Amino acid sequence: METEYTETQMERSRLVVEIDELIEQKEVKELIKLLSVKGQSVGNLFGFEVISLLSVDFETVDQKIGLALLASACFQKPMSLNGVSLVEFDKAKINIVTNEEKLYGFWGEKFTKDDKGRNIYYVDIVGISNNVRSTGIGGALGEMCLYNFLENNRSQDTVILTRTQNPIMVGALKKCLPKYLKLYPFEEDPSLAWVESVNWLVSNGFISRNDRHDTHFDARESLIHWGAYGECGDGSTWENMIENYMGEIDWSKNIPIGMVNYLVRNGTSLEESLTRGHAFIVGGFIDRLKK
Repeated sequence: METEYTETQMERSRLVVEIDELIEQKEVKELIKLLSVKGQSVGNLFGFEVISLLSVDFETVDQKIGLALLASACFQKPMSLNGVSLVEFDKAKINIVTNEEKLYGFWGEKFTKDDKGRNIYYVDIVGISNNVRSTGIGGALGEMCLYNFLENNRSQDTVILTRTQNPIMVGALKKCLPKYLKLYPFEEDPSLAWVESVNWLVSNGFISRNDRHDTHFDARESLIHWGAYGECGDGSTWENMIENYMGEIDWSKNIPIGMVNYLVRNGTSLEESLTRGHAFIVGGFIDRLKK
């Protein structure tokens, strides 16, 4: 059951500070303490340690606010407790990038099985501080996290996916996919099994939805989640998730070009998608019989 937060707690979780100022926040100190007590070291990347926490490890609101503040510092937007709602999901993991008690980012993932028993690996939220993004740590972190999941789930079909507006996130997911997989929908049309599974996940609320009357998704039609983030200005969520990344995105590269072309083919545009909160659901599928 989801935690009910007070308005004071929600307001606190909307605070946006620079990544170097995180350590000054009492809730972040509680998160760091949690890492030291329950965190599991899963590896090192570019001189940073990656420490994993399960969603069930978050026992206090302050610990959850600490994660929300980390997310807000990475996105430089008020993500709030709503933005890190994966801590309310019973099968989720948060992999945090740290160095000498400073936090630089995280990779949040959720797991389940669909109605056909397929494994689901969903990248729920990823935040990397802008002062380390250029190192390639985001993609490397994703590779590590997905590899660890697949090592423990070899015997069943696996649906891999995320929802995003951001070409950088799409590129990170492509990098962490096994080399024999194609990225849906930009490198290959999605398999029927993947389409069925994603539709089931959206209709059953595994992928969060808002209450806009015009929000819509059907993977049989396209992989655009119409109105996923809320219409610009209505305050329901974070409408344009890439406004602070625009200077880092090279729109002449294959992935951004593919995203823009896909939007146009489906009757919309990049500008409309960012002002009306449309997002992509992208991913890949491991068929155990064909692997």
